[in-house]
Amino acid sequence: RRFVRDRLHYQPLIIKLAAMVVARMRELAAANGGPGAGDSALHIRRNDFQYKTNFIAAKTSLDNVRSVFRPGETLYLATDEMSDGFFDAFHHAGFTGVYTLNDFKKAGEVLSPERLAALRLAGPLAPPYPDRYSPKFDGMIEQLVCAMGRAFIGTSSSTFTAYIFRVRGYLGNNQGAEGEQCRFHTKAG
Repeated sequence: RRFVRDRLHYQPLIIKLAAMVVARMRELAAANGGPGAGDSALHIRRNDFQYKTNFIAAKTSLDNVRSVFRPGETLYLATDEMSDGFFDAFHHAGFTGVYTLNDFKKAGEVLSPERLAALRLAGPLAPPYPDRYSPKFDGMIEQLVCAMGRAFIGTSSSTFTAYIFRVRGYLGNNQGAEGEQCRFHTKAG
């Protein structure tokens, strides 16, 4: 484990892109919720996930974890759910904003093609890194964004969630609301 922690890292490009999303999330949280509103993250795995017992309604997930979030907080959802409206329960739950990675790829946002093209001319995104954003970056960026949230709720039996908890531990950011190390949206409490 120590070898992995000390020697295997995401490329600086991935870290930079994730940092841009985190900075924008905090900017939105401050603008919409006032100082100290904060941001938290949630990973809800769907689609090809083999553990069907983790497939629960968004409202049930929200009810299971609502106590972890603060009033007026901004929420980041890392998910592979494709259905429009699946997360309506989260959008109507009183968060100042509920965002996915796709929200940050829209025109004018931090991961939009025009913003990335302008950044590519600067040092951090210059070659030898790819000259275009790749969808292959999405999962890595989402893991780092989730790791930086005030609180993080994951999907049990998910290696994606497990790595987020690991990165949070590396950052000293792994304590939850009542000191728990791991919290999952599929379990009430």
